[in-house]
Amino acid sequence: MKRLFLILILTFSFQSWTKAEGVRDFQIEGMSLGDSALDYFTIEEINNNKKFYSNTDSKIFFRTEIYSNKLNKYDNLMLHFKENDPNYIIESISGAIFFSESSINTTQKCIKKRNLIDQEVKQLFEIADREVVEDKIYAWDKSKKSKTHSINYWFKEGHYAAISCYVFSKEFGGTSHLKVMVNSADLSDWINSL
Repeated sequence: MKRLFLILILTFSFQSWTKAEGVRDFQIEGMSLGDSALDYFTIEEINNNKKFYSNTDSKIFFRTEIYSNKLNKYDNLMLHFKENDPNYIIESISGAIFFSESSINTTQKCIKKRNLIDQEVKQLFEIADREVVEDKIYAWDKSKKSKTHSINYWFKEGHYAAISCYVFSKEFGGTSHLKVMVNSADLSDWINSL
């Protein structure tokens, strides 16, 4: 099966793709759910920023952030893995483009790029349930001034994908960004059980 490359974030050179048959056709930086991250990064690169979630004692999954000159379209990647998986099978992958003067620098520009990406994604995944959620308060910001603007996709197998703008307040800190992500059904179920 031909894999589809999600290369449209920065270039916006859209092309007519055939319909995707499953979530594994959704790629970020050439990687898909179910791939081994060891095909792309060293164990040291993966474990360098290894973190568990602070809001749970569960150590079933961990996440890592990758900043690498190997990345072509994104400023960073966040990957999730099962803790005891020696093959580092990707359970979630997200790519972020940080707000900057040379790229996205306003909420409106981020939403515009998100919507352009969504035009392609919704054609690829017509069978997925789709939801648009604008101006949602970002749960981790106690000031309630940070917002998310998301387009969410749910697949019948339980996988989840989203294209989101995270617009952080000065009080919260952090860097606002556009994020494209996809989670496996196993990770989605675990997150929803927390």
